[in-house]
Amino acid sequence: MSQIYGKPSRYLILNDLFYFLKEKFIIIIGILLILILLQYSKLISSITSLIIFVVILLIIKNYIEIKSKIYRKISDKFHHGAEGEHDIYKELKKLPHDYLVFRDIKLPNIECDLDFVVICPTGVYAVEVKSHKGNIGYDGQQLTRDGKVFEKDFLKQTIFEAMSLREFIKEKSGKEIFTHAVLVFSSPYASLRFGFNPINNVIVIGRKFLLEYFSKQPPRFNEIEINTLKEILMPLIKG
Repeated sequence: MSQIYGKPSRYLILNDLFYFLKEKFIIIIGILLILILLQYSKLISSITSLIIFVVILLIIKNYIEIKSKIYRKISDKFHHGAEGEHDIYKELKKLPHDYLVFRDIKLPNIECDLDFVVICPTGVYAVEVKSHKGNIGYDGQQLTRDGKVFEKDFLKQTIFEAMSLREFIKEKSGKEIFTHAVLVFSSPYASLRFGFNPINNVIVIGRKFLLEYFSKQPPRFNEIEINTLKEILMPLIKG
């Protein structure tokens, strides 16, 4: 089993909880408002007042439905993201003991976190995880899902994280170390046909082929070099 350092992404977990609670809060407030209004229904004395009352009830009902649907969708996105990272975590645990796996790494001076960093005899890997389903393709510039371009440029994100990691290691060690950019789709319902061929210098791969990809790379580092890289990354582990 590989050596694991760090914890699951708090960003995903906390945002999932935040929007889940917002959804429940808006529903509770809406129900309370409707109950309060119903207390005044007995005071309605004309058709005009009744129409106004019904319109107000419908507005509140529609508002609750729209807002709760939005919050549920956002919460689901973070929830699926956390589940996807956990699935990849379980895969990475299966690697040999001389593989070091770092979770949820925050590099100085960049906004995004790295989902996983793997340091092993075959190299340094910055691993970005996506939980999307569907047919994953490439239109010559960006990745697509079922023929449509993703809302975010995942290739650009992944290569940026890998380059940032390389620069950080260079700053701390004084050595230029190649960093593999790996984008892995965690869902078993994601279909990819890229093999181990890089797309814009990024390996785009499905979960079930991730460990095979690591094993096919040639040896690069000895134990001393791996421990040196470990000491560089350990201070980035979140408490």
